[in-house]
Amino acid sequence: MFEKKVVTYSRESEEKRFPIKPKYIMKFINSKYKMEKSIAKLEKQSGKDSAKVTQFRQATNNIQNFIKVNQLEPM
Repeated sequence: MFEKKVVTYSRESEEKRFPIKPKYIMKFINSKYKMEKSIAKLEKQSGKDSAKVTQFRQATNNIQNFIKVNQLEPM
């Protein structure tokens, strides 16, 4: 499970999370895996223009960019 939680100065929090199989974690961190299968599956279930699909895609891109910009690695 990847998770990113942001807390603002006004104590509001925003949480983004999504499940990922352990074998894809390093590929995701290195930007070699973009969650295409999960997004396609969600599009099939909810429709291409669904808010769920948009939020999921934004969450994966946001977390992946955050990892890349801050040069994060698993512990």
